[in-house]
Amino acid sequence: YLCTLHPEMVGTVIVVDAAGNAPPATPVTEQPPPTPVTTPPPANTPPAGTPATLPTLAEVTMAGNLFAPRTVTVAVGGTVRWLNNDTRPHTVTAADNSFDSGIMAKNATFERVYPTAGTYPYVCAIHPDMTGTVVAATNPAAAATAVASVATQAKAKAKAKKATTKKTKAKARKTRGF
Repeated sequence: YLCTLHPEMVGTVIVVDAAGNAPPATPVTEQPPPTPVTTPPPANTPPAGTPATLPTLAEVTMAGNLFAPRTVTVAVGGTVRWLNNDTRPHTVTAADNSFDSGIMAKNATFERVYPTAGTYPYVCAIHPDMTGTVVAATNPAAAATAVASVATQAKAKAKAKKATTKKTKAKARKTRGF
C-alpha cells in the first residue's frame, strides 16, 4: 500500500493462515498519479463566503453582557446551544416571549430546536441591552439574505439610539443652563 499524499510512504501487509504460512509477496508497482478532474460549480452557487451547508448545531456564549456571536445561523431543524461563561446570571428570552431559558448561572446551558425557517430575536431579560438573533434557514443563500437584513436593522437601531442619546444630553444641558 502507499500514501496518495506522500508517495514515498509505502508498506506491505502480509496475511498469514493459522499455521503461520504466508503467500509469496506480490511486488508493489507504482500507479501513475490520477488525472485531476475539474467539476464546474453548480448553477445556483451561494454568494462568496457563504458556507455550502448550514450547521445543525450552533453555539452561543454569554460573557461580559454580550451574546457571541450576536447573530447565529442554523439549518431548519437545527439546535442552538447557549452557554453562560459569565460570572453574572443571564437569560435567553425570545423577544416575543415564545421561549425562555429561565435564569442561567455560570456554566449553565440552554438549548432550543428551530423547526421552522425564520429570524428569532432574543434578549437577556436581566440585561435588556444584551441581544441576539437566531436565523433558521433552509439553505445558505436564504441565510445570507436574512443575516444581511438583521445587520441592517441593527445598524438602524444603533443609529436611532445614538440620536436619542444626543437629544437627551442636549436637553439636559439646556435645562441646566449649559
